[in-house]
Amino acid sequence: MTLTYINYSTDTVTCTANFYPNTGGALSVAFSQGTISSRTDTLQAGQSIHDQTIASVTATVGQVWAQTSCTGPIMAGLLYRLYQSGTPVGEASVNAEASPAFSSLPPGDLPGSTILVTP
Repeated sequence: MTLTYINYSTDTVTCTANFYPNTGGALSVAFSQGTISSRTDTLQAGQSIHDQTIASVTATVGQVWAQTSCTGPIMAGLLYRLYQSGTPVGEASVNAEASPAFSSLPPGDLPGSTILVTP
């Protein structure tokens, strides 16, 4: 999974993302700063973050969702890549856009947006 934030505003924005399995509760995700179920990122004006998980490509596949809350407008994206025997065979994503990419999903630039990606 790869998380992308783009702060296109002139203000500093802080975002908190919480990760969940489809079964409920918190989901620990292995990012470069550690295995966490919640992360907080502060983006200066014009800054972007592109952080890929470091999970095993042979780990069990499941449905994942994330809820992100930000103090200002951002563009947010989430990419999920499916591996079989260590080889990528498919992906699903919600692209970083300032307006909704899909009518069934809330815009990525609204505080409290939810990004849902299922394989």
